[in-house]
Amino acid sequence: MLFFYETFTITSQEPPDVVAQRLAAKIDAPRTVRWPMERGHLPYMGSISTDSFQIRRLAHDRNSYVPVIRGRLEPLDSGTWVHITVSLHPAIAVFVGLWSCAFFGLALSSFLASRASGTPSETLVLFLTVPILFLTIFFWAFWA
Repeated sequence: MLFFYETFTITSQEPPDVVAQRLAAKIDAPRTVRWPMERGHLPYMGSISTDSFQIRRLAHDRNSYVPVIRGRLEPLDSGTWVHITVSLHPAIAVFVGLWSCAFFGLALSSFLASRASGTPSETLVLFLTVPILFLTIFFWAFWA
């Protein structure tokens, strides 16, 4: 989860209630079922209160790797600080971690078996490059 986590702060000249209203204008209410080809909805889905929000970008495909965006509105004398945290859904982070551990564990056992038998293993290259390729694609999907 360390790689798929980012925090930052945005400063607005508007008071917190105006910032919350502007955010609410772009956030659709959460629904259990959403049709894949449905158009005309707002760009985000989630919830917002007077001092915090939690949203996800609505994707038009089955993208489970869309990050969760959490925010906290902090009033200032002349505006608002919006503290934002972007992270993966915990279930997705656990899946990626377990998937990576399984592949690297298989690569390590293949490497140790080939060292014990004295023959090089061509599958070792596959077991080392596939997880790295998967994580590279995953990083790209998260930050895109």
